[in-house]
Amino acid sequence: MKKRYLAGLLAMTMSLLLVACGDAVKPVEEQQEIKQEVVASSENNGANAETSGTTTEGEATKDNSTQESQEEVELFTGEIDGFVIEQGNLLEYRGEATDIVIPEGVRCIAVNAFSKNIITSVVFPKSLTSVGTRAFSNQTELTSITFSDGVSKIYDQAFENCTNLVSVTIPASVNSIGKKAFQGCKKLESAVILESPEHADLIIRSIGDYAFRDCKHLKLSIPDSITDIGQDALESVTVYCNAGSYAEQYAKDNFISYEYMPE
Repeated sequence: MKKRYLAGLLAMTMSLLLVACGDAVKPVEEQQEIKQEVVASSENNGANAETSGTTTEGEATKDNSTQESQEEVELFTGEIDGFVIEQGNLLEYRGEATDIVIPEGVRCIAVNAFSKNIITSVVFPKSLTSVGTRAFSNQTELTSITFSDGVSKIYDQAFENCTNLVSVTIPASVNSIGKKAFQGCKKLESAVILESPEHADLIIRSIGDYAFRDCKHLKLSIPDSITDIGQDALESVTVYCNAGSYAEQYAKDNFISYEYMPE
């Protein structure tokens, strides 16, 4: 009787301990089930981690877009040596120098950016992609332009009436020369439009209307990559081109003087 009483008391005590500890003490079978669940969960997490580490093409594009957006946000805004820049766009020049070197980081030169200045020479940075409408128009003292490879567009009237400009080399990266871009550059004698296999997708495609009109002393070298030349773009110009090129046919159709480039 006493043994039964002690056994009952011991069983009651164990029950109370199990209730008090909650999930701290579990049967062996349940512990094994939990262990199996933990292992399965760990394997699933590993698979998920591996999956999340795999970047799809769409995700890569999204990441690239995000990175590009961040780069756009980080474009410089402020003033450097008199150059007023906003988000990589050069808005105006407040300095007094006439021979200017535009700072790296400038992506675009805005419309009429130098309308209040007298410029005699300009060197463009590698970061530049476009020269805006009338950016340097009527700069009658401008004699030298140095482009960097990377510019893709020269907009309308960008260098119109730069009457003392003698020569210019337009890089292979440029794919569009706007309307009247060099119109009225009366002393312009030599202009070379470069073509390079390094820019197979960025080669010049078009010359806008009146782009080189009234450049009476100009000898203009045009590569085979030109596929569109606008109205009166080469009026009074002597064209250097290759036999069978679009430029040759344009010259013939518009009674423009032309010569073949030396081989």
